Amino acid sequence: MSRLLPMAIALAAAVAIGAGIGLLPAGWVFVAKPLTTVLLIALAWPRGADTPKLRRLVLVGLVLSLAGDVALLWPKEGFLPGLVAFLLALTTRTPAAHAERAADAIA
Repeated sequence: MSRLLPMAIALAAAVAIGAGIGLLPAGWVFVAKPLTTVLLIALAWPRGADTPKLRRLVLVGLVLSLAGDVALLWPKEGFLPGLVAFLLALTTRTPAAHAERAADAIA
């Protein structure tokens, strides 16, 4: 399973990009783009058990990113909600990144 999930993420991302630039049917982006983020959440889910606060911040950030991805599938109606979701995601990932760097400096 450890090798399949990253490969599935890469495939879903490639399909989303292909659909986004017109190489694949445009409707595929509605499945592939959110699926890529869901698979990233699945990859992150079991990680970080020894640092629960950091794990929680990263997972919340990824879920908010998923909300932003879904909102932006409808650019006109979803722009502001998507922007807010990504801004909130950034506010969770930034402290997580700083916490990780601080932990690395101590180790």
